[in-house]
Amino acid sequence: MLAPLLIGTALAASCCEGKNPDPAKVDPPVVETPDEAKVGSVLPAWKEGYLDIHFINGGRGESTYCIFPDGTTMLIDAAGAPKKNEMDPPGVAPKPSENISSGQVIVNYINHFMPAEAGGKIDYFLATHYHSDHIGAVTTKTYTIPMTVGLGFYDNGIGAVGTRIPLMKVIDRGDSKDRPSTDTYPSSTVYNNYLSFIDWSTKKYGTTREKMRVGYNDQIVMKKNAGDYPSFKVMNIAANGDVWTGSGNESSSEIPSTKELLANYLDNLPSGNILSCVIKISYGKFDYFTGGDIQYSGRSTYSWRDIEAPIARVTGRVEAMKACHHATSNTNSDALLSALKPDVVLGGVWRSVQPNAATIKRMYTANSRMDIFLTAIGDDAKSELTSYMSKFGSIEGHYVIRVNKDGQYKVYTLDDTNEKYLVKKISGPYKSE
Repeated sequence: MLAPLLIGTALAASCCEGKNPDPAKVDPPVVETPDEAKVGSVLPAWKEGYLDIHFINGGRGESTYCIFPDGTTMLIDAAGAPKKNEMDPPGVAPKPSENISSGQVIVNYINHFMPAEAGGKIDYFLATHYHSDHIGAVTTKTYTIPMTVGLGFYDNGIGAVGTRIPLMKVIDRGDSKDRPSTDTYPSSTVYNNYLSFIDWSTKKYGTTREKMRVGYNDQIVMKKNAGDYPSFKVMNIAANGDVWTGSGNESSSEIPSTKELLANYLDNLPSGNILSCVIKISYGKFDYFTGGDIQYSGRSTYSWRDIEAPIARVTGRVEAMKACHHATSNTNSDALLSALKPDVVLGGVWRSVQPNAATIKRMYTANSRMDIFLTAIGDDAKSELTSYMSKFGSIEGHYVIRVNKDGQYKVYTLDDTNEKYLVKKISGPYKSE
């Protein structure tokens, strides 16, 4: 585990010589406490009592690194989609460059910000669903993703992260037999690669795998000083087509059963997107919603394809959310946004058609004061988003939501063009309600 990078300052020495220092050669100032971040400085390290939500941008999908108030850590997804010109529609530019894999971007970022309390490990890995932009690709058209030498899985996505930083518990929606989808049935090289990694990690590190228990808040818990932070919890809202009812630990099945899907919908199986794992992280009055790639695409034909509608009934209002399915079309419905009404939205853009203008409009309709932070804007989407450009909080970077014990939080935009993680912008403070 690498200690957080705190860079000293050369500014004073340069000024004493009566010269104007070259900004490229001046180290940013040291900042010691979480609330003292300054533009141009390295983001201060996490300290106990704070909740950090790091939205890591490598341009290849989504990865979110969370540090709970006691130092327990969780990684949600491990991006590893193909490069810019490998997809149709194409992707956006990888960050910080073509010369580093998305898995290594995640590893370097986590090693930089990982607290000593984490012990060099990640306590939880949550795989929202089994797509390459969330767990790693295995094949491409024009370049080769290397196999991990002698281990039988690809050095990408979760495999790239988990061979460098041990993952202690993996939580996901379950197997294809639990509910088949287009990304697992009848077979999937991406999913099979995921299983191969977990098998190796189990033997190497004792990693355990669990299916998400919908309706429970005792599956993802603080592992160090939970008693000191009784207001913190992670609620499992939905997974695999099952949704919490809002009552006790009860859940309801919103997608046809495996038997019914295979008998009546074999040519129209659900996308793995609507089977995504959905959670709400709460710390005092602060709430954060993240739902993988849930969407409502195809609901006019099959009403059960709108997984957002039953989720909207139980979420309640939140302060912040990750935009569902990269803020593309047929997602982030009026019903869901009207229930959530977030003040802050983080959008993980990795394809040229993202974000969708109609989706952005729905967001601002739900809350006109909303601040939207995007990791990028796709080339095909730009012309439709001109009227929103001045409203966005930022359109490139890593993002960190840092919440203190009183529920006040800020959003830090970090430079993603290199791995110094300098603060580009500070938004807030925002107050939780």
